Amino acid sequence: MEYILKVLTKIKWDKRLDQKEFSVVYTDRISDRYTEIPYLSIKRIEGSFMVIEGIDEEIFIPLHRIHGVKQKDKIIWNR
Repeated sequence: MEYILKVLTKIKWDKRLDQKEFSVVYTDRISDRYTEIPYLSIKRIEGSFMVIEGIDEEIFIPLHRIHGVKQKDKIIWNR
């Protein structure tokens, strides 16, 4: 889990990277399938959770449910 945190942090702070090119793939426990979201959907990382904006509320997704990070169509990290 520590490594995925480093990947997400690097995308956020490395000025050479365009955040719009990245997406995150995680397991959605409600639909029980993989869901891909744009990196820019992440509002913040809080402890061991990434926080995204839902329709009516914030959604907390545990970092251990992240299965991959893509840059454009290329997988740059996977579990």
